[in-house]
Amino acid sequence: RLLYIARKNLYSVDGLRALKWLYKRGLTDDTIRAAGLGLLKQGITIEWREGRKLTAINVRLKTNDHPRYSFFGGSQVAGNLFNADTIRGAKAVLFCEGELDTLLAQQTLVRANLSDCACVSIGSASQSIAPRWVSAIADREVLIALDNDQAGIDCADRLRAALPNAKVITLP
Repeated sequence: RLLYIARKNLYSVDGLRALKWLYKRGLTDDTIRAAGLGLLKQGITIEWREGRKLTAINVRLKTNDHPRYSFFGGSQVAGNLFNADTIRGAKAVLFCEGELDTLLAQQTLVRANLSDCACVSIGSASQSIAPRWVSAIADREVLIALDNDQAGIDCADRLRAALPNAKVITLP
């Protein structure tokens, strides 16, 4: 019920500023709606799902200070991937650092008719990939495109250690 309200809020008068911010980041209505993004007083809600199961809710807070994101209590981030359902049937997997980067990358690849590449996130550069996901993608091409800061570099190193077949893409 809360997420239903959040989704409606995003497309209300109160959500206009947040919606414009998402558009400025490059996201389209189709992507925003498919991802179930919403708006609460705290900020933009981002649903983590695996199939129909809700595993976590992250909020992009209405601040540019740190932290910028905060998971709802009870969220199960460890062991899960954001956008995990895109892995089924994908020939390649692209790891992005955050959820919004993941959605933008997926949207861009679909527009380029490259929908056989899944875009996922472990949530933040401080997280690690769970063994179940390592085995699920071991036979696929794996690309890692995280932020080019120390946290992103360290996370890329951890992912590369877990996924020796992975290629790191350095972003400017």
